[in-house]
Amino acid sequence: MGDFTAYFENEILNDAFGGTPATYPDNYYVGLWTSPIDGNSDGNTPGEPADPTYERKPVARVGGFSAPAAGQVTNVTAIQYDIATVDWGTITHVGLCDAETGGQLLATTAVVPIPIVKDDIVIFRTGDLMVALD
Repeated sequence: MGDFTAYFENEILNDAFGGTPATYPDNYYVGLWTSPIDGNSDGNTPGEPADPTYERKPVARVGGFSAPAAGQVTNVTAIQYDIATVDWGTITHVGLCDAETGGQLLATTAVVPIPIVKDDIVIFRTGDLMVALD
Protein backbone atom coordinates (compact mmCIF):
# COMPACT_ATOMS: atom_id res chain seq x y z
CA MET A 1 0.00 0.00 0.00
CA GLY A 2 1.39 3.32 -1.01
CA ASP A 3 -0.34 5.74 1.34
CA PHE A 4 -1.72 5.60 4.84
CA THR A 5 -4.84 7.68 5.29
CA ALA A 6 -4.82 10.74 7.54
CA TYR A 7 -7.07 8.82 9.94
CA PHE A 8 -4.61 5.93 10.30
CA GLU A 9 -1.54 8.15 10.48
CA ASN A 10 -3.13 10.03 13.38
CA GLU A 11 -4.03 6.76 15.14
CA ILE A 12 -0.44 5.53 14.86
CA LEU A 13 1.06 8.84 15.98
CA ASN A 14 -1.29 9.09 18.97
CA ASP A 15 -0.37 5.54 19.95
CA ALA A 16 3.39 6.01 19.48
CA PHE A 17 3.73 9.41 21.13
CA GLY A 18 1.74 9.13 24.30
CA GLY A 19 -1.73 10.06 23.14
CA THR A 20 -4.68 7.73 23.14
CA PRO A 21 -3.61 4.13 22.54
CA ALA A 22 -4.80 2.88 19.17
CA THR A 23 -7.19 -0.02 18.94
CA TYR A 24 -6.51 -2.32 16.03
CA PRO A 25 -9.07 -4.71 14.54
CA ASP A 26 -8.57 -8.48 14.66
CA ASN A 27 -8.80 -8.47 10.87
CA TYR A 28 -8.00 -5.95 8.18
CA TYR A 29 -10.18 -6.04 5.07
CA VAL A 30 -8.85 -5.65 1.53
CA GLY A 31 -11.21 -3.78 -0.78
CA LEU A 32 -11.12 -3.01 -4.49
CA TRP A 33 -12.15 0.32 -6.03
CA THR A 34 -13.00 1.40 -9.56
CA SER A 35 -12.54 5.06 -8.71
CA PRO A 36 -9.75 6.96 -6.97
CA ILE A 37 -9.29 6.72 -3.22
CA ASP A 38 -6.65 8.62 -1.30
CA GLY A 39 -5.46 9.64 2.15
CA ASN A 40 -8.66 11.61 2.77
CA SER A 41 -11.02 8.78 1.80
CA ASP A 42 -12.80 6.49 4.24
CA GLY A 43 -14.44 3.06 4.14
CA ASN A 44 -17.66 4.56 2.77
CA THR A 45 -16.03 6.11 -0.31
CA PRO A 46 -17.99 4.94 -3.38
CA GLY A 47 -16.43 2.80 -6.07
CA GLU A 48 -16.36 -0.78 -4.81
CA PRO A 49 -17.84 -3.34 -7.23
CA ALA A 50 -21.63 -3.59 -7.23
CA ASP A 51 -21.88 -7.38 -7.32
CA PRO A 52 -23.68 -9.46 -4.68
CA THR A 53 -20.67 -11.82 -4.59
CA TYR A 54 -18.15 -9.03 -3.93
CA GLU A 55 -16.95 -8.48 -0.39
CA ARG A 56 -13.80 -7.15 1.15
CA LYS A 57 -11.49 -10.00 2.05
CA PRO A 58 -10.21 -10.40 5.61
CA VAL A 59 -6.55 -10.71 6.50
CA ALA A 60 -5.76 -11.44 10.13
CA ARG A 61 -3.84 -8.63 11.83
CA VAL A 62 -1.80 -11.22 13.73
CA GLY A 63 -0.50 -13.99 11.49
CA GLY A 64 -1.92 -12.68 8.21
CA PHE A 65 1.14 -10.62 7.38
CA SER A 66 4.85 -11.36 7.41
CA ALA A 67 7.10 -10.09 10.18
CA PRO A 68 8.17 -6.50 9.46
CA ALA A 69 11.39 -6.21 7.46
CA ALA A 70 12.84 -3.13 5.77
CA GLY A 71 9.79 -1.14 6.86
CA GLN A 72 7.20 -3.38 5.22
CA VAL A 73 4.96 -6.42 5.65
CA THR A 74 3.29 -8.63 3.03
CA ASN A 75 0.37 -11.07 3.02
CA VAL A 76 1.42 -14.62 3.98
CA THR A 77 -1.44 -16.40 2.20
CA ALA A 78 -3.30 -15.77 -1.03
CA ILE A 79 -6.28 -13.41 -0.95
CA GLN A 80 -8.95 -14.59 -3.38
CA TYR A 81 -12.23 -12.90 -4.26
CA ASP A 82 -15.32 -14.80 -5.34
CA ILE A 83 -16.01 -15.14 -9.04
CA ALA A 84 -17.54 -12.00 -10.55
CA THR A 85 -21.17 -12.60 -11.47
CA VAL A 86 -21.36 -9.25 -13.31
CA ASP A 87 -18.78 -6.90 -14.80
CA TRP A 88 -17.05 -5.03 -11.96
CA GLY A 89 -15.52 -2.32 -14.10
CA THR A 90 -11.84 -1.42 -14.08
CA ILE A 91 -10.13 -1.79 -10.70
CA THR A 92 -7.80 1.18 -10.19
CA HIS A 93 -7.22 1.20 -6.42
CA VAL A 94 -6.86 -1.21 -3.52
CA GLY A 95 -7.63 -0.23 0.06
CA LEU A 96 -7.01 -1.71 3.49
CA CYS A 97 -9.98 -1.12 5.81
CA ASP A 98 -10.82 -1.83 9.44
CA ALA A 99 -14.28 -3.24 8.69
CA GLU A 100 -15.95 -5.59 6.21
CA THR A 101 -18.27 -2.76 5.16
CA GLY A 102 -18.01 0.97 5.84
CA GLY A 103 -15.56 1.67 8.63
CA GLN A 104 -12.27 3.44 8.13
CA LEU A 105 -9.95 3.21 5.18
CA LEU A 106 -6.43 2.78 6.58
CA ALA A 107 -4.15 2.56 3.55
CA THR A 108 -4.53 2.90 -0.21
CA THR A 109 -2.63 2.31 -3.40
CA ALA A 110 -3.27 2.81 -7.08
CA VAL A 111 -2.78 -0.28 -9.23
CA VAL A 112 -2.30 -0.84 -12.91
CA PRO A 113 -5.92 -0.64 -14.14
CA ILE A 114 -7.43 -4.11 -14.34
CA PRO A 115 -10.79 -4.62 -16.10
CA ILE A 116 -12.80 -7.28 -14.26
CA VAL A 117 -15.61 -8.86 -16.25
CA LYS A 118 -18.18 -11.54 -15.46
CA ASP A 119 -16.53 -14.84 -14.47
CA ASP A 120 -13.16 -13.27 -13.58
CA ILE A 121 -11.50 -13.98 -10.25
CA VAL A 122 -9.18 -11.51 -8.50
CA ILE A 123 -6.29 -13.05 -6.56
CA PHE A 124 -3.43 -11.50 -4.62
CA ARG A 125 -0.85 -14.24 -4.39
CA THR A 126 1.30 -14.65 -1.28
CA GLY A 127 3.53 -11.60 -0.96
CA ASP A 128 1.60 -9.51 -3.54
CA LEU A 129 0.01 -7.17 -1.01
CA MET A 130 2.68 -5.01 0.60
CA VAL A 131 2.09 -2.46 3.35
CA ALA A 132 5.07 -0.18 3.89
CA LEU A 133 6.14 2.79 5.95
CA ASP A 134 8.21 5.26 4.00
